[in-house]
Amino acid sequence: MGNRLYKFDNLKAVLIFLVVFGHFLELVQGHRLLYLTIYSFHMPLFIFITGYFAHFDSKKILSGLVFPYCVFQILYTYFERIVLKNENLTLTFLRPRWILWYLFAMIVYYLLIPFFDVKTKKQRIAAVTGMVLLALLSGYDSKVGYDYSSARIFTFMPFFYAGYYLSDSGNMLFNTYRSHRKSYMLKGMVSAGLAALMVMVLSTDVISKKMLYGSYSYEDAGYNIWIKLLILVFASVWTAVFMLMAPDKKIPMLSEIGKDTMPVFLLHGFIVKLIDKQCRAMGESLPLAWAVVLSAAVVLVLGNRYVNAVFVLLFTGKNKKKVHHSDWSR
Repeated sequence: MGNRLYKFDNLKAVLIFLVVFGHFLELVQGHRLLYLTIYSFHMPLFIFITGYFAHFDSKKILSGLVFPYCVFQILYTYFERIVLKNENLTLTFLRPRWILWYLFAMIVYYLLIPFFDVKTKKQRIAAVTGMVLLALLSGYDSKVGYDYSSARIFTFMPFFYAGYYLSDSGNMLFNTYRSHRKSYMLKGMVSAGLAALMVMVLSTDVISKKMLYGSYSYEDAGYNIWIKLLILVFASVWTAVFMLMAPDKKIPMLSEIGKDTMPVFLLHGFIVKLIDKQCRAMGESLPLAWAVVLSAAVVLVLGNRYVNAVFVLLFTGKNKKKVHHSDWSR
């Protein structure tokens, strides 16, 4: 693609590494601040980028989201039953297994695009504002949780549709960024200041891990609507900072990895679970250095055009060259 937006590829490469690293980090003792910092932005930003490239196409939703979700829901369920010896686990498609909440949520967001496909700026602002209110109010209902990924669907919905709405003016925003390169240093200083402020807050006991998952009610996670609003504001600021500072040029290896993130996302969970099982058997935690090395290895091995080509062929029945950037490699 001649006008490919490398900013998004570069961001997706970083984000998919953080997704994998964040899961390996759960096997590491300590490093609470690092974990909280990653979880304060990586999924909201990933969902924002997904929304940016989203468009409604029932056939592509079926092949790119519904079919993979069903296949991997079965695979993860029986993997945990047979390999991890969780014999009480039963197959259901209404309670996504672990990381598959993301696919389930995307199915819902994509199917709702025709309903939320408003055109005027005021309508879009009103829609996102309403989604934020819904995200905040949903925390009061303890029944809104893991089933149907309902809690996360409400929590992250504003980011998906904010990306979807901004896609119309995306090129204008990038052109504005390029035409003001002299202010890059000032923007960098402001971004660094905001990031430092958010990290300072995360270093306190105000925000916990459960609050950042987006899957617990206020009662279950022990927080309130104001803390959740703060978390949404933090995620929004992080998104703006990364969108502003990410380089919009092709970077060797990084930009290539960013094109093919779906296989990494879907497959890395098996590796994390196996290593978790091994750590538990040995009664040891995973060293931080190993978490970094394993995350990089997983991304490099699974995040390439060859693995992605196999996925495209399996789930769409097409050669990768015939599949548009936003149809599968999201």
